[in-house]
Amino acid sequence: MKKMIWMVVVVIVVFIVTMKITEYQKSRTHSYTTVASWYGEFFHGKTTASGEKYDMYDPFTAAHKTLPFKTKVKITYLSNGKSIIVRINDRGPYVPGRGIDLSYAGAKKLGLIEKGFDVVKIEISTSEKFYFYRIKSKETLWRLFGHDWSIIAKINNISPKKIKKGMRILVPYDLDSAV
Repeated sequence: MKKMIWMVVVVIVVFIVTMKITEYQKSRTHSYTTVASWYGEFFHGKTTASGEKYDMYDPFTAAHKTLPFKTKVKITYLSNGKSIIVRINDRGPYVPGRGIDLSYAGAKKLGLIEKGFDVVKIEISTSEKFYFYRIKSKETLWRLFGHDWSIIAKINNISPKKIKKGMRILVPYDLDSAV
């Protein structure tokens, strides 16, 4: 009887250890600098990747290649110190070297309209639920994170080059909306 109980305990422990998804609450702020640009009239009223209508006069929305929709980020324009908090509701920018596209009104609040694009600091609060994901292959990484794994690497405090098959990484629950 003791052997049977011991085997059940071992099976349960093995199941828990090898679980693909484990809920985890984490609260940190990650920041990095990138080039921001803005988009306006041509896209005004068109449907964004999240399904919302783009409103160039809404200063609180932005497009990012990999961050989950509804993620709120603080954008600080380094040239003048002005900041706004935006919600990711679209994908982009698709111009090489740029990291975030702000709405026209958001860029105007920061003072970025005249220049068109410039370096900003992005701060991402990760006070949301995450799960552990076991990487199956490089193709899985590419499908999940696209070109930019740096956000996931920052959340996991590792270099993007060190992300490899078999590794368990923390991923926001809402990441599926980013794919």
